[in-house]
Amino acid sequence: MCHSEVAGASRGLRLDDYDAVIAGSERGAVVVAGNAKGSELVRRLRGESTPRMPFLSRPLPDDQIALIENWIVAGMPNQSGTR
Repeated sequence: MCHSEVAGASRGLRLDDYDAVIAGSERGAVVVAGNAKGSELVRRLRGESTPRMPFLSRPLPDDQIALIENWIVAGMPNQSGTR
């Protein structure tokens, strides 16, 4: 919710659009294709980097984080299967 066009995209990071995720935030990339452990998005979701995300909410379940990690490891394909 906080990282959407509607909410104002905290720190310039939108997570509601493929191209926006790839573009990252005002601080740079948040995902690294093929490297889930090196992706700041995953580190924030897992609480390995602070603040943990989602902020002031329950952490995502491990299976949902795993879906994101698998997408990153797969090279972050878009809906058509290409990057």
